[in-house]
Amino acid sequence: MCRSSVQPSNGLKPPSSESKDQTRNCPLLVETARQISDPQVRYRGTIGLSSAEGVGTTFTLSFPSITAEAARTPAFLPTLEPLRILAVEDEPEVLDVLRAMLSAAGHTVFTAASGREALDLFEHETVDLVLTDLGMPGMTGLALAEQLKRRRAIPILLLTGWADEVDAATAPSVDLVVAKPFTRERLFEALARTLPDRVRPA
Repeated sequence: MCRSSVQPSNGLKPPSSESKDQTRNCPLLVETARQISDPQVRYRGTIGLSSAEGVGTTFTLSFPSITAEAARTPAFLPTLEPLRILAVEDEPEVLDVLRAMLSAAGHTVFTAASGREALDLFEHETVDLVLTDLGMPGMTGLALAEQLKRRRAIPILLLTGWADEVDAATAPSVDLVVAKPFTRERLFEALARTLPDRVRPA
C-alpha cells in the first residue's frame, strides 16, 4: 500500500516503523518510475496503465532498443583501494546487495541492522566510511550520522528514497546522499567522490 499522506516534512521526519511497514517501498517505487520515464535520467522508457473494474490493473513498461555499440560499452566504475566499510540498513535484502557489491570490489564490509548495532560496531572496529539508510526503526540515519561524527571524523553516505528532500541544512552530518534504488555505478561513484584520495589511477 502506497499512501501519499506519509511524506517527509521539511524537518525530514521519516515514516514511523509502523507506517513504514505499509509504505516502505513508496519512495523506491517513485524513484524507479522516475528513472524509467524521465528522458534525462536512465532508461528513457514509458509507463502505460490500463484498469478495469472487476478485471484488474495492468502496467506496461516500454524501453528503447539498445544499439550493438552501446551494448558493448562497459560502465565506468572507479577503482578504490580496499576500504573497511560499515553498512547500516534495516532491510536484509538491501543489506545483502550492499555487502555483495562492496565485497566483490575487495572491500571489508561490517553490517548492522540498526543504529544502535552500528554504534556498537563502530566502537570495536576501525572503519573508513559508513553507509547508512535514512528511515530505520529506533534511530534514523540522520541521528546515527550525528552521533558517529561526535565520536570521530568519518565520511558518511546516506542511502534514501527521499533524496530530493535531503540537503546540507537537513543533514549536516552527512557527506553525500545516494538515492534509492541505487546502482553499482552510482554507489561506487559516490564512494570515489567521498574518498578521492583512495581512488586508484585508471
